[in-house]
Amino acid sequence: SMNQNQYQVVVNSSACPGAVNSSAATLIVTDPTSILAQPGNLTVCAGSNGSFTVNATGSGNTYQWQVSTDGGTTWTNISGANTATLSLSAITGTSNNNQYRVVISTCDPNGLTSNAAILTDNSPASIGTQPISQSACTGSNISFNSSASGTGISYQWQVSTDGGNTWTDINGETNPSLNLTGVSTAMNQNQYHVIVTGSACPGSVTSSAATLTVSDAASI
Repeated sequence: SMNQNQYQVVVNSSACPGAVNSSAATLIVTDPTSILAQPGNLTVCAGSNGSFTVNATGSGNTYQWQVSTDGGTTWTNISGANTATLSLSAITGTSNNNQYRVVISTCDPNGLTSNAAILTDNSPASIGTQPISQSACTGSNISFNSSASGTGISYQWQVSTDGGNTWTDINGETNPSLNLTGVSTAMNQNQYHVIVTGSACPGSVTSSAATLTVSDAASI
């Protein structure tokens, strides 16, 4: 209630009549800072945007967001991050497990520091190695192999018997490799591909199709 009060002093002389007034000085009173809501952990998919927010009381608050890339051991000021919300754009995998906090300053010269919030950057499914076409003799065992990356990925192999027009899930084939035992001429020219789905980020990716060529062994 004393904020913006002004004060002056009147000086009187006992020897000489009259008084002089000093200039006025203004008292500025600010409320101490208190954090009502701490910034929360954030989980995003690579390439997307995200933000951390703090809710604090106090008048004349100033904000400085900081980041730690070593699990909270050292902290670095983020240039230009001086509001109650820290906005991050096009987040990349290099930001995964970074920690963020904000230092709020008003009355206390040391500032009030929020809790640290962790950024989890999930990766969408991506195929690294495509399956390749195989040739085999009847009765042989062959494998189609694929590799993929991403957070929480799963595999589902499919087969097409009509040149890739329609595809059917192969029951139980949910591993990076598809193993076929005792191939027959009925499987000749079948095509195989794998669908990789990420549990953390929406969407699936489909590998290229690999063709199985089955030949009869020579017999005299």
